Amino acid sequence: YFSLVNGIARTRFAAVRTAAGSTLLSFDPAANNLVRDNTITDKVLLTGGAFNVIGGKSRGGFAVYKLPGNSSFTSVDNTNIAEYATANKIQPATNDVFTVYPNPARSSVTLKFPNALSGSVIITITDMNGSKVLQQSVRGDYLNYIKLNITTLKSGNYIITINATNYHQTTALVVAN
Repeated sequence: YFSLVNGIARTRFAAVRTAAGSTLLSFDPAANNLVRDNTITDKVLLTGGAFNVIGGKSRGGFAVYKLPGNSSFTSVDNTNIAEYATANKIQPATNDVFTVYPNPARSSVTLKFPNALSGSVIITITDMNGSKVLQQSVRGDYLNYIKLNITTLKSGNYIITINATNYHQTTALVVAN
């Protein structure tokens, strides 16, 4: 909800250095809506929220930033939004990827598939460290959506994986309780 940090314009997202947080860094992605959660792992910053645009790029509530010392992927311009990386496995560039809404979510999400799934469908949610936090197996014929209760999940960034007959996809989920 902030627009200033240490008297300098920063819209909803900023970076500071030192224990007192007195040195404002040049990082200024200017999110167009709320930033709800940040997780740092292996010199990567994962950011989730209600934003659609961050760092001048369309991101739909989830952005991945390369931190200093990370050489595992490239970045675009000087915004350090990760592109063309292993992180792209979170949202594959195919026509059969499923949609999660709302995202960010609070108590439940709807998983919408491009085609109807049938048989056994296993939904697995892992945290950003790869630990399984929720798994649900459903069976039957589905129109092309499944509603999932996520009330047991804490606020944070997660990965949803869907395994079904002839279908395996993964995407990101942001939980904002």
